[in-house]
Amino acid sequence: MDDLKFVMTWHDAADPFCQLSCEVRTERVSAESVPFYVMDSRVRALSILLSQFARHGVREFSWSNAPARREGERADFTLSFSRRDPSGRIRCEVILRVDDEPGHVCAFYADALEDAQLDKLARQLDAMDLC
Repeated sequence: MDDLKFVMTWHDAADPFCQLSCEVRTERVSAESVPFYVMDSRVRALSILLSQFARHGVREFSWSNAPARREGERADFTLSFSRRDPSGRIRCEVILRVDDEPGHVCAFYADALEDAQLDKLARQLDAMDLC
């Protein structure tokens, strides 16, 4: 079974942002993103979207740590979720910057995700207790 897990690497209650990294494991790929900065409000938005998606209120959505600042620029971390078929199979496209030399962008699919995993991930993000 594929898995996604966020790890908080830094947060200061006085600032409206934190630093996270994400570990993604599939049958073929195991990757950890470089630590990326994200606004607390975007983390809360991801938690809400994951919960709505897990409860079948949303068919697909994309989330990234920050919007691109320049034409052609990618965020350091992006997730795109969609339901593959009526049986509830979930596909997640993962695009992340990995910490190797010179630091490249890796893109792949996690296809063996379940609603319960996404609901658990939403609860994990809520438990980070961001401002």
